[in-house]
Amino acid sequence: MTPSASPADESLVSVRKPVDWTKLSSGEIWWRDHQLWLADKGYMLRPKYSPDWKPSWKDHQIPWHFEDGTFPIYHQVMDATRISDDKLVTLKRFSRKVHPYEAEIALFFSSEPLASHPRNRCTKIYEIFDIPDTDGEAIMVMPLLRDFDDPRMKSVGEAVEFFRQIFEVRDPLVLDTSTYISLITRPFSRYRDCQGPNIMMDASATFPNMYHPISDRRNKNFKGRATYYTRTARPTKYYLIDFGLSRRYNPEDGEPREFPIRGGDKTVPEFQGNGYYQECNPFPTDIYYLGNMIKEYFLLVTYPSTLNLLP
Repeated sequence: MTPSASPADESLVSVRKPVDWTKLSSGEIWWRDHQLWLADKGYMLRPKYSPDWKPSWKDHQIPWHFEDGTFPIYHQVMDATRISDDKLVTLKRFSRKVHPYEAEIALFFSSEPLASHPRNRCTKIYEIFDIPDTDGEAIMVMPLLRDFDDPRMKSVGEAVEFFRQIFEVRDPLVLDTSTYISLITRPFSRYRDCQGPNIMMDASATFPNMYHPISDRRNKNFKGRATYYTRTARPTKYYLIDFGLSRRYNPEDGEPREFPIRGGDKTVPEFQGNGYYQECNPFPTDIYYLGNMIKEYFLLVTYPSTLNLLP
């Protein structure tokens, strides 16, 4: 017989409150409150974020079996439909004060002549507009992209093609005889967060009928499973996202020296211990990020959805 808990014991017990699926989360409420404004800007949110939304399920039904029972992973990111052409896009809410270089660098790679360069691996930015009555907040509009390793790669060749495209950011993008751009190895622009979650793929070729932006195993209208082709049958393109930690440098200023900025990968050797308080050349860090991403996703297979390249 188990003895009853004393009041002191009960105070140590953590009780998880049940999720109220009929209410929006705090992050979702922000998008709902700006739904009409975003529609005026040309972007329509899903019906869940209309001011008069009511859950579509009944009391005895399971909420997450319904489209409006899904929740976004990151509250600063939301999917939307561009009203002008019915195209699915991603809206990212960000602070110009917290990330003062993000908009500048993102638009830099989305402007000609870089935008159409075949080796430009930065996601396209359609537009950026400020949020009224805020302290420097803005919305960045970009394509709807998918995790680079979902669905699973089916062959070594598909993995090699992924490596080829991602390694292209190491080489200079030659614009003319005197101008070049590089994200990593050349002293012009540095990404600073080249980790797995910041590498995405344009799945419009492999998913010709698209998929639901939150429950991406389901089709666009949430009525069944999303069908897709392999990367071999329908080759895809991979892109870098999130330029909040990125910086640009002038080659004429020589080798840049900066204090470390920790991105999503916290294992960078030169950032450990006292190294975190010492200035260093930032470019080798991105090389490490790429190498460590390959080790974790393809060799150690930390994420089982990725192709295992070990013999």
